[in-house]
Amino acid sequence: VGGLLSAYALTSDKLYLAKAVDLADRLLPAFNTPTGVPMGTVNLATGATANWGWAPGRAAILSEFGSLQLEFAYLSDVTGDKIYNDVAEAALAAILLPNGRPDEHTFPNFYNPVSGAWSTPSSISLGAYGDSFYEYLLKTAIYSGRLDRRKVYDNTIRATATRLHRRTTGTSDLLYIAEERNGEVQPDVMYHLSCFAGGMYALSALTTTNATLGDIYARDAAAVTRTCHESYIGQPSGLGPEAVQFSESGIHATDKDGRYQLRPETIESYFYMWRTTHDPRYREWAWEAALAIEKHCRCGVGYCGLKDVNNPASQDDVQQSFFLAETLKYLYLIFGEDDEFDLSQWVFNTEAHPFRIHNAQNPL
Repeated sequence: VGGLLSAYALTSDKLYLAKAVDLADRLLPAFNTPTGVPMGTVNLATGATANWGWAPGRAAILSEFGSLQLEFAYLSDVTGDKIYNDVAEAALAAILLPNGRPDEHTFPNFYNPVSGAWSTPSSISLGAYGDSFYEYLLKTAIYSGRLDRRKVYDNTIRATATRLHRRTTGTSDLLYIAEERNGEVQPDVMYHLSCFAGGMYALSALTTTNATLGDIYARDAAAVTRTCHESYIGQPSGLGPEAVQFSESGIHATDKDGRYQLRPETIESYFYMWRTTHDPRYREWAWEAALAIEKHCRCGVGYCGLKDVNNPASQDDVQQSFFLAETLKYLYLIFGEDDEFDLSQWVFNTEAHPFRIHNAQNPL
């Protein structure tokens, strides 16, 4: 839906809008739950719905049902049909109720859309299963100009940062984002997916009206982005693994997952840091990554990930879709001009598809 709507935003071709409407209509049965929070899967032909069998208690996933609001709000705006925004906002309103969360501003990764219960003990993450929920609290506030949504975002992200932010010991003093699993924070490990947070914090600093909070966001943005850069340059391939382990001897790929999957999150943060600071280091870091990708990941007519960042020859023969949608797009934009998708006029969805911000100065 996001890709089709972005294509419509860029071309005004009604074909893309019609296809987005058709697809969104086929997704609507997923919202027919007692809470209004959608089920995780829907059969586009029959409307049958289900949740993932592997999720705790067959729960829905925060990053999935929490990253519909931008697309559905935009779809309602361009069609005049409120149903899309209404169902997406109703889902968000349901989980904002203080029903079993660890505290008022903290959101676990799994929620049962039938019973309305959060899975316990809680798992909380700015990476897998959580990431784009936090991103969309911010971006829907930017898109709509809603101050109440911005307040929810600020309160939520500060509470989550207090819970998950950690610093390495020794001389490196790196800020990293841990994860809480089964009620316990897992120390000394950070996942690549969490590296998007540097960019999210930078965008938070750019768009807040609170100077003190803006300084905190800017500080954390630079610190997290630096950590993710270190996770790249610390590997023989110059590319960051799925997860890194911190120790007194440095930063290393974990034994469990040393893959590089052409992921965009670190480069996404370079993009936002460049746009918000114009510090040349972020272009330099992006160019380092681009050269490493070209050297180690080029395979035939496409690009492959690596099975192990410690072995630059270990290509996996898989080109992920997000490599084109996000990784290359952010690399391109880093070296472009600021008026190419000006951040005061456009907001990128979680797959880097741009939407024009809707306000009086910037009509759709």
